[in-house]
Amino acid sequence: MRLASTPKTQRSSSAVKSRTIRLDTTSGSQCALEAVANSLLREDAMKILLIEDDEKTSTFLIRGLKESGHIVDHAIGANASFLENRARQYDIIIVDRMLPEIDGLTLVKLMRRFGIKTPILFLTTMGGINDRIEGLNAGGDDYLVKPFSFIELVDRINALARR
Repeated sequence: MRLASTPKTQRSSSAVKSRTIRLDTTSGSQCALEAVANSLLREDAMKILLIEDDEKTSTFLIRGLKESGHIVDHAIGANASFLENRARQYDIIIVDRMLPEIDGLTLVKLMRRFGIKTPILFLTTMGGINDRIEGLNAGGDDYLVKPFSFIELVDRINALARR
């Protein structure tokens, strides 16, 4: 496998030079390609669990968080067995309040009851003051209302990780 660099000029009101990197995999293996991809991951990548049932929101968040260098696992909901066995593996958990089987508030209360100390950020459309207070009192560490700024979400995740 070889990395090829191709100069590319874009024209607008002024000429801007940029470079496009092209992967030539004709002479390499899939393992070599994966090695290059893994080497591009940030050293400070966090493992994030996203519990969100809306497909459009999930796709947007997963893509953005991965492009930010993080590892993202996605679940539409969670049961008690999942919480006990897997939720401890993450650096941050992002939870929607309105989930199909069990609401996010109850889910977070269960996580805290199971002794899961992972920082939890609620990301939801429920933005009333009482909604936010309930989320924080249930065990959430932060609460962000949809629609949201992706940059703000990333900064809140980073702040939670510093704790």
